[in-house]
Amino acid sequence: MRKTTQEKRKKFVKTTEELFYKRGYKDTSIKDICEALETTTGSFYFMFDSKEGILEEIVKEYYEGFLDKIDETLEAGKNLKEKIAAWVKLKYEYYAHNGEFFVMYDNLGTESGRASLVINESEERRTSRSEEHTSELQSLERTSY
Repeated sequence: MRKTTQEKRKKFVKTTEELFYKRGYKDTSIKDICEALETTTGSFYFMFDSKEGILEEIVKEYYEGFLDKIDETLEAGKNLKEKIAAWVKLKYEYYAHNGEFFVMYDNLGTESGRASLVINESEERRTSRSEEHTSELQSLERTSY
């Protein structure tokens, strides 16, 4: 994808995210998105296959980014206390800085089947990663005593 296309795609995602936050997923149409960007529906469909497709991208971006930050944070801690403190701080900061996404996410419910699948897959990966980190922290706890 050319750089200008990537920039346009990012602009579509950011604008759509803002509209979903303000109006809700259900009450935002592709026409609304295109009007906000002063572009055509053809441009939208060039980059995304549907409204669910762009929502899927928004959800993946936030969840994958959050999971990556959790991994980085837990790997950086030297002992159990540091790891837990860093994880709590990260979670607080991530929610504080991405509040609009979480409001949109909470309001989404089951309105989008495809996005719900993405959310479920992300939740499964998060649960799996959390279990791995919990095991790691428990083994660190045992060895620190």
